[in-house]
Order: sequence, then C-alpha cells, then structure tokens
Amino acid sequence: PMINRPKGTAGQHWSIQEAMGLAGSERKTDAYQGIQRNLRDLVHNARIRWQSPWNEIPASDKSKLFQVAREQHPLLKRYTNDWATAELVKQYMKNRRGSAYRNGWL
Repeated sequence: PMINRPKGTAGQHWSIQEAMGLAGSERKTDAYQGIQRNLRDLVHNARIRWQSPWNEIPASDKSKLFQVAREQHPLLKRYTNDWATAELVKQYMKNRRGSAYRNGWL
C-alpha cells in the first residue's frame, strides 16, 4: 500500500523517519540512515546545487534523482509522489546551507 505525505511541515509538525515507518528499532533506524547517506551521495553525483532552495531546482533534475533513488531503494516506491525522497533531500540541502552560512562559506 502507498503511504501518503502527512499534512504540515516536516520537522515542525511531523518526523520524516516516523512518517516513513522507519522508527522504533535499530534495524529500521539503520535503514533510514542508509537511505539518508545514499540520497546525500545522489545529490552530489547529480550535481544538484545544494546552495539553492528546493523550489529552484529544475523539475528534470528532481525527476532523475527520484528515479535513481527508487531504483537503489525499492522501499521509496511506497511513498506517494516521492514525498519521502523530496523531504529527505530538502532536509539535507537545508542543513548543508545552514552549516555553510554559519561557517562563512556562503
């Protein structure tokens, strides 16, 4: 069965890990963290500009990222319209930008 995106904002109104059903055990947490690491690598390999907000990333780049992510992690096919992949990538890019600003790189 497909899992719909919860209402509200990730991190404020709900936890991405819990909404994905990957919380509550060490095995699930390991799977979640593995997906996080892989998506970070995909963002780098796809040369997606982490310096830009998500809404400025071209749809074609997002589409390719979603496709490769689904191929590498079949679990991600369960989430309607790739919401889990999008939220994890947005979280990564936001944290990366925040770190860069704090360190004076941006």
